[in-house]
Amino acid sequence: MIPLCHRRFPSARDVGVVDADVDVDVDTARTAVAVGRILDRPTRERLRFVFNDEMKHDEPPGRPHIATPVDGANGRAMGVCVRAATTDDLWAMQRCNLLCLPENYQMKYYLYHALSWPSLLQVADVDGEIVGYVLAKLDEECKREVKGHITSLSVLRTHRKLGLAATLMRAAHRALSEVYDAKDVSLHVRVSNAAAIHLYRDVLEYEQVGVEEKYYADGEDAYNMRKTFRK
Repeated sequence: MIPLCHRRFPSARDVGVVDADVDVDVDTARTAVAVGRILDRPTRERLRFVFNDEMKHDEPPGRPHIATPVDGANGRAMGVCVRAATTDDLWAMQRCNLLCLPENYQMKYYLYHALSWPSLLQVADVDGEIVGYVLAKLDEECKREVKGHITSLSVLRTHRKLGLAATLMRAAHRALSEVYDAKDVSLHVRVSNAAAIHLYRDVLEYEQVGVEEKYYADGEDAYNMRKTFRK
């Protein structure tokens, strides 16, 4: 697959997107992503439209668009690998973030994580395609003991319901515990995100330790959740 930053993306006219309130075509928006600029919400929505259209055309013949662990072309199991990310994966991680989440980051933020805590960036690699990631770090405000924090977790809709989110999180937990000897790890989750809360609380055994009001840019509250590795 051609690297995302080198590919030609269709303009708004090409994909039939018309928005009288936003006079920026998708090519301009794509360039903004490539240089790490923060995009406004209407532009992000437009990019999601284009990226989703891309995904349909990029899939090899025979592979269902709905996620499945089996390749429909020949019945073989797809190669799923959760591994530490490299700098070559950062563009694909940002693409996954733009497609799935309203909280988006500049490329320099991913690079900062990769340079500071390389073992805490994990990706789900399916036959060479990055379909999910977890972005974790050490709590830089805590000086007395080592604590971890999950910055972002995302899995493409085409590859959900396969346990990848839990596997990514466990890989980050293992790196925090074994590499950094972290005492615990924390995260924030939207109070309305029932699926994520179920994953953290019921599957990964996080505990809710508080609520941060208006934590997100749109004003929604966040649960503060924590998992303890050692007492």
